[in-house]
Amino acid sequence: MAYKFRSILVIILATLFVFQLILYFYSSGSLKGVHKWRRRICDCENEQNCYSHPQDDAQCGKCFYCNKDKIHQLEPITAETAIMIVTNEDRMSQLLVLISSIHKYYPERKILIYNNYLSPKTAIRTKLTGVRNVEMFEAFDIPGLLSSQPLNNFAFTPFYIMHALAQYSNVLLIWDGMEILSDKLEPLLLENKNPITLFGKQSLDDPQLLGFSAFFPMAQFYPKNFTVAHFKDGSRSIIEWLMKCGGTTDCYDCRNVKGYAIDCLPFLLARLSGL
Repeated sequence: MAYKFRSILVIILATLFVFQLILYFYSSGSLKGVHKWRRRICDCENEQNCYSHPQDDAQCGKCFYCNKDKIHQLEPITAETAIMIVTNEDRMSQLLVLISSIHKYYPERKILIYNNYLSPKTAIRTKLTGVRNVEMFEAFDIPGLLSSQPLNNFAFTPFYIMHALAQYSNVLLIWDGMEILSDKLEPLLLENKNPITLFGKQSLDDPQLLGFSAFFPMAQFYPKNFTVAHFKDGSRSIIEWLMKCGGTTDCYDCRNVKGYAIDCLPFLLARLSGL
């Protein structure tokens, strides 16, 4: 009887030990990609600053950096559709091809160019001066971007999108390596009722690290890369969370299997909007 009791006691102690090990690795993040909803107080001037659980808003992911610049409170100036391009002077030849194709098929469309370098680059602005319907912006022109200190240039894009939505209620984000070959996109935009719609296909790097998963601990998602993204004014609530992530050092940090930084945007859009 005593032997049986000791055996049961050993089993119970061993189980408790294993359970404690699991809790330790789980809380320390040693189990890669495993994250947990927790009850947190994450307020910035009475504004919730963590992404809440879909069924329980008292639980949320990690807290974001507090950014006091309220660019998202601006109302769009016009209901027109503008095209935005995030680029830099190293991509000048591809950019000029894209601008030329826009002028051919959408001659009246406004084009917003965002220079994705931190320091002002005069070459790209000089070359685009006087180009029809083109408006140029530097990172320094965007409220809240530099004060948030994004980890990498990829993290600038949500700030650029919100800045564009503060001027136009419909914004097309087109990658600078693309070229428009027809005017068939226009009917699709008119039919589109969703706040965010992705068009086209492009290969995605296999991610080794998705830093945002601790901030948005959601279920499995299936990202889709794209060549054109249509953002409507109703997408602001999602873009606000992307901006919070972009301004938080370890959130907008995605890397491929070689350890190189990759753009988190396709993965984040899939995580937050089910695209």
